[in-house]
Amino acid sequence: ARADGVDHLVGLPIYPLCCPSTNVQSLDELDEALDEVWWDVPVDGLTGWHKHPGYSRARIDNIRAFLDENDLTLGDGTQLVFSAHGTPQYYLDEGSRYEIYVEEYCEVIASLLGVEEYELGYQNHENRDVPWTEPDVETVVEELDGAERVLVEPISFMHEQSETLSELDDEL
Repeated sequence: ARADGVDHLVGLPIYPLCCPSTNVQSLDELDEALDEVWWDVPVDGLTGWHKHPGYSRARIDNIRAFLDENDLTLGDGTQLVFSAHGTPQYYLDEGSRYEIYVEEYCEVIASLLGVEEYELGYQNHENRDVPWTEPDVETVVEELDGAERVLVEPISFMHEQSETLSELDDEL
C-alpha cells in the first residue's frame, strides 16, 4: 500500500460485532504492523458495523434466498437459531458490550424477517479454562422443542471461517 502511494488506510475487520478479541485486537495488530515498518499513515478503524442497513439487508437477502431455494418458511416447523461466536466472560465483566451487540443484531434481523420467536446460542471454546458466554449453541439446538427443522444463522463474521463452519456443519 505504501509503495502504491496510499495515504490513508481503512481497517475493516471481518467481524461486524465489536469485541476485544476480534475487532479491537485486529485493529491493534494493524497499528503494531504499521509501527514495525515505520509507516505513519492515518487509519480509520471500523468497528461495530452490524447496525449498517446495507449489511442487514445483505444478511436478510441471504436468509430469504436460502428459504426460497429450500421451500421453507420460518415458524412453519422451521426454527431460527442465531449462532454467535462466544467470548470469554471476563471481557463482558470488563465492560465489553459484545453480548448487547449480539442481542441487538438478532432482534433486528428477526424483526426484518417477520419472526417473533428465535433462539440464540454461542459457539464457545470448551478447551479454554475460563467461563464463556452462555448458552452454548449446541445446548440450544438440543433443547429445541417441536422444531422439525433448524435454520442456524451464524452472525459473528462477514464470512464464516473454518472453525465456525466445522462447528456448524459437523457438530450441529
